[in-house]
Amino acid sequence: MKVKQRKCLWGEHSVEYLGYIISDEGVATNPNKVSCMVGWPRLRIVQELRGFLGLTGYYHWFVARYSKIGAPFTSLLRKNAFKWTNEVTRAFEELKAAMTTTPVLALPDFRHLFVVECDASWEGIDIILM
Repeated sequence: MKVKQRKCLWGEHSVEYLGYIISDEGVATNPNKVSCMVGWPRLRIVQELRGFLGLTGYYHWFVARYSKIGAPFTSLLRKNAFKWTNEVTRAFEELKAAMTTTPVLALPDFRHLFVVECDASWEGIDIILM
């Protein structure tokens, strides 16, 4: 087995991996990606919306009620239906604000029992592992 020394980290307290920061505290979002989301300008076309939703969707499990916050965007993705409204503006700003306050997800402790809570509505589904 061979390894490239420039790709190896030894004795680190945190490591960036696939867009996440993994540390002894748990898994967190990458601050560089979050700052990119916060600085995202107002969306003008569907392709920009898809890019924004792709980036925020990668971290969706860090945001409570992500699907409910992002619900106004789904109507904009339809063909010839891109119309920016006040509701979409609120959702856009709320989603950017939610990305800046993401928690650190703790790694599970398999010595304890887990409880799964589910909630579903017409706008989305939430599942919490406790």
